[in-house]
Amino acid sequence: MAAPDFPASPTVGQTYTAPSGLIYTWDGKVWTTTAGAPATFVTGRVIRSTAQSAAHATATDIIFSAAEGAIAVGMWSAGNPTRLVAPVDGYYIFGGSMEFAPNTTGVRVLYLRFGAGLIEKGKTVVPVTTAAGGPCAMTAVAGSNMVAGDYVVLSVYHDSGAPLNINASPFPPNFWMAKVG
Repeated sequence: MAAPDFPASPTVGQTYTAPSGLIYTWDGKVWTTTAGAPATFVTGRVIRSTAQSAAHATATDIIFSAAEGAIAVGMWSAGNPTRLVAPVDGYYIFGGSMEFAPNTTGVRVLYLRFGAGLIEKGKTVVPVTTAAGGPCAMTAVAGSNMVAGDYVVLSVYHDSGAPLNINASPFPPNFWMAKVG
């Protein structure tokens, strides 16, 4: 399903029919459905503000510390800080980025795990060369149909030979999700 493409310069009282069939009316400030409810966007982004240690040769879920900006109700909670949860049925895109501390040994992996079975959805693998040795920044993005309650987790893996930090500075780890259909 295509996303709504609202007119750029609407006039008060103008209507727009979305691909979903919903009819919206411009009131001078916001688009509202003909039933009077405001259009709802289901999105969220969380960040981690401190470094996190990732064990050698073990999948580690990134633990996020705070929502950044507005976030859909039920999408993230401090009680389940590794997950972003679909609050309603739909097609979602999700992704995240992070940076490993410098180390010259092994590979680095960032991936998204989806649902109770934790199926890998998006994966970025970076082999680290001894010439590089600097921080290793990574991003992973994927999408999936989700039903309310399904969740996705951002995880890392490395085989550097010892625990390795997920840096919080200069770019804190972030994780986001948006309903697009």
